Amino acid sequence: MVKKLLNPIVVSAFILVLVLGSLSHLCYGSCQTSKYLYVVQYYWMDSYLPEWAQSSHSSDFGDFLAPYGSGVREWKTWSRSGNVQSFTSDINDESGHTHKFWYENGAPSKAWCFLLGVSPDLEILPSSEELIRASHS
Repeated sequence: MVKKLLNPIVVSAFILVLVLGSLSHLCYGSCQTSKYLYVVQYYWMDSYLPEWAQSSHSSDFGDFLAPYGSGVREWKTWSRSGNVQSFTSDINDESGHTHKFWYENGAPSKAWCFLLGVSPDLEILPSSEELIRASHS
């Protein structure tokens, strides 16, 4: 039984399936799986992805295309260096959202909270402790 499983053709076919599966996940997998997959898909191979999976590159941190529809409850973006750039989460479907943004060096930038689709005039700024911790990391 063991000799049949260690047949070179079976082992080669298994390795081939693993490689093809890894490449297809790299090309077509969800970019929210890990920050490394996001960086590869968004910065390195965006032009090779199908049109529905391409990101809209914009200078505004919050302007992106989420190809997975409204079922996404959390969405993170990373900079080319691997630092978190923005984080968006839905609170209670469409009734509220929180948005947090960071600078390229990892220091917190701004945060907003939208309730019932209306943005209050209150802008939540990071505390001095968060700024100090981010500037030393």
